[in-house]
Amino acid sequence: MGRPERLRPAARLLVEAVAPATRPDGDATARLVGAVDVDFVARAAHDHRVLPALARLLGGVEATPDAWRPALRRARQEQAVRHLGVVAEAADLGGVLDAAGVPWLVAKGPVAAALLWPAPDLRQYYDLDLYVPRACFADAVAALEGAGCVAVDRNWPLMLAEMCAEYAVRAPQGTAVDLHWDYAVPPALRRRFRTDMDGMIARRQRVDVGGGRALWGPDPVDTVLLLAFHAAQAGANRLVWLADVRFALAALHDVPGGLEELVVRASACRVGRPVAMVIARVARVLGLPADTVARLSPLLRSAGLLGRAAEAREARVPFPGLPGDPHQGGALYAAARPRLATTAGVLVANVVRTRAVERRVRRTPEAAQKELRRDVPDAAAKSEYLRRSVSA
Repeated sequence: MGRPERLRPAARLLVEAVAPATRPDGDATARLVGAVDVDFVARAAHDHRVLPALARLLGGVEATPDAWRPALRRARQEQAVRHLGVVAEAADLGGVLDAAGVPWLVAKGPVAAALLWPAPDLRQYYDLDLYVPRACFADAVAALEGAGCVAVDRNWPLMLAEMCAEYAVRAPQGTAVDLHWDYAVPPALRRRFRTDMDGMIARRQRVDVGGGRALWGPDPVDTVLLLAFHAAQAGANRLVWLADVRFALAALHDVPGGLEELVVRASACRVGRPVAMVIARVARVLGLPADTVARLSPLLRSAGLLGRAAEAREARVPFPGLPGDPHQGGALYAAARPRLATTAGVLVANVVRTRAVERRVRRTPEAAQKELRRDVPDAAAKSEYLRRSVSA
C-alpha cells in the first residue's frame, strides 16, 4: 500500500487524484482542500502532469471553492480536445505507415490515456510516440515526410554524431511526434540493455482509443515494461509516470501468467533493475495489491542496493515532490544499469555532465535551447544517419 498519511496536504491531494484506493473520506478530502493554496497545488499538479485528474477529484468535493471550478473544468476540457486531436492524427499517420508496409505501434500518450486510465481526459500529455522496427526506420521517415510531416530535429550532423533512436517531427495537423526505432534512445543505453523492438512490435495489439478509432499498441506485458523503463530513464519523478505503471500493472494482473511473463521479459532485456526500482516506487507512493508484489518478487529483488538507496532517499524527501523541493533522487533511477559498477560510473558521469550544462546555461541562456533543433541541413549526414539506424 501507499503511505499518503506521510505527505503534506498538496502532495496528498495529488496522490489521491490518481490512486482512488488511497482516498480518505469526503470530510478528510475537504480538510485537505482547505489546507492548500489553489495556485500552488495546480502548479504542482501541472508539473506532475496530473492536473486533469486533480480536476476530477476536486470537482466532486463540495468544499472546493467556486472560484476554482472554471479552471478545473478547463483542464479536463483542454486535455479531452488534445486527446481527440492526437488520436485522429495518430490514426492518419498509422494509415500512412500501413500504406508504406511499415509495422508500427503507439505507446504512452493516447494509448495509455484510453486503455489504462479511468477516462482518456485524465492523463495529461502533449505528444505522440510512434515506434517502428529498426529495419523499417528509413522507410518510415520517407513515408511520414512524404505525407507532410516536418522535421523538428534538423541538426543532422549532431543527429549522426549522437545516433539517438528517435527523430522528432511535426505532423500536418500540428501534433508533436517522436518517431522511435528503439525505446533505449541513446546508444549508451542500447549497449547496456537488450531491448527487443522487433518482438514488441510482433506482439502488438489493437487498442480502442475512442471516437471509433483503433491504434496499434504494445501487449499488456510490454506496456508495463516500456512504461516503467521510460519512467526510470526520466528519473521516475513525475506522478503521471507512476500512475501509468500502476494502472498497467492492474490490467496485467488479470492476464493469466502476465506478471510472471513480465519477470521473464525484464530479465531477457536486462532491464530488471530500473523496472524494479520504478515498480517499488509505485508500491510505496500509490500502493499495489499484496498479491501483485508477491508475484513480482523475483523482479523486485533485482533492484538491489540501488533500490534500497532510492527508498532511503525517499524516506527523507517524500514523493511526490512539490515546487521548491530538493531533487527527488531521479539520478538513481536514470543511472540504473544491469551491473552496479556500471551504474556507479553513470552516476558520476551524469553529475559531471549536469554541472557542466548548468554552468553553460548560466553563462549563455541561449545554450539551453535544444541543439538538435538548430537548422543545420546536411543531406549526407541525414543519409548516413538513416543508413546506420537500419543496420544491425
